[in-house]
Amino acid sequence: MILSRRVFIAALLALGSSLSLQAASTVDESAMNLVKTTSDEVLAAIKDNSEKIKSDPKIVNALVEKIVLPHIDFQTMSKLVLAVNWRKATAVQQAAFTQEFRELLVRTYSKSLGEYDGQKVSYFPMRPETDPKEALVRTEIQAKSGMPIPVAYRLRKNEQGTWKIIDVVIDEVSLVTNYRNTFAQDVPRVGIDGLIKQLRQSNAEGGV
Repeated sequence: MILSRRVFIAALLALGSSLSLQAASTVDESAMNLVKTTSDEVLAAIKDNSEKIKSDPKIVNALVEKIVLPHIDFQTMSKLVLAVNWRKATAVQQAAFTQEFRELLVRTYSKSLGEYDGQKVSYFPMRPETDPKEALVRTEIQAKSGMPIPVAYRLRKNEQGTWKIIDVVIDEVSLVTNYRNTFAQDVPRVGIDGLIKQLRQSNAEGGV
């Protein structure tokens, strides 16, 4: 029902890795700076709390909630993921889906931090977008073995002028598109309420 664990974890580790800027760009780099600052902060927090985390892994969830989540637009992601089914859902269903989808991503990200092994990530120069409210931060994970993995973050400015992550593209596989395709098959079979129930059960069981 979800993106392959290897691909998803690659994206999450990219956001939680020690990043190095590969080249400068003449375009607005505030979106890139946001991703890098968030990455540096969450890794530093994990390092500072390493002993506590050994005895209580849930501390990672709290750090993710505090540091990473404010920079992700879960409602926009939920709209993109459900696509036409978002408009068919009631306000209550939309809120419930957003909450469960958010929980799914938070749990997966928190678990992926435990698999971090010092992977280095390079940034590529920013490119101008047709819409100035859109930005694509392109990175590449320098894997310890095998070919580097390209990871890109799609960001959008909200009404307050703040950049928010709305998608992650790993090796040309979009997180949003992957979930959209999966959920588009689930909704006709179980309905929106059934999909929410599936997500809620997966979250309760701690599945990824």
